[in-house]
Amino acid sequence: MFTLPASIRRGARLDVVAHAVATASGKTRLIYVERRASLYRWSPAHRGGPYPLLRETAKVLGADYHALVLPCRGLPTGLAIVDAEPAYGEPADAWTVLEFDSAQPVDLVRTRLRAALALVLT
Repeated sequence: MFTLPASIRRGARLDVVAHAVATASGKTRLIYVERRASLYRWSPAHRGGPYPLLRETAKVLGADYHALVLPCRGLPTGLAIVDAEPAYGEPADAWTVLEFDSAQPVDLVRTRLRAALALVLT
């Protein structure tokens, strides 16, 4: 079984993250995904900084944003993302930000993740 919060904060198998991203794709437009060896992690991403990211993440999780405390960091692109906890010392092997206009099926998300993270290196 997968949970959205767990796969935001810790690495998980590709199938777990693909399912989480597919679920979130109908609720948020920008989604960050990273790969570290065979583990993947995702996060909502926001151009407005930590506070809008907090509200966006709460919307995705179906939670009250007043009840959340999220570690966050900025990407070189200027987007804010939820950081892993505990924070990783080394950079990800690959990362990308995917844009979604609507909810996407898991198979399509899995294919997009494989393609994007096989080509993008930091």
